[in-house]
Amino acid sequence: MKTRIYVIMNENGTIHTRKTLPSLTVGEVSLGLDIEIPNGYFKRPRLLVQLTIPDKPSGINEEPVIDLAHVKEAIETSSGMEVKISFANREEDDAR
Repeated sequence: MKTRIYVIMNENGTIHTRKTLPSLTVGEVSLGLDIEIPNGYFKRPRLLVQLTIPDKPSGINEEPVIDLAHVKEAIETSSGMEVKISFANREEDDAR
């Protein structure tokens, strides 16, 4: 996809964008940007992850382990994008 947008800045530091040629007021300046983005960025990833967790034997409290390195590699390989995995405390997630 190729497109042109206009970034309008004023002397106070306020910035906004427009798709059409802007009419400027006193103290504003416009910068036209031609942007080209490959169409692949607009397609949804077609990644299929199959995860099988075996039945937990009775008396064992261990959680199933998922190898996140392999998940990360699979996503990166199929999408061509860099993947970063991070973790948050459950208390922080629940507070949101």
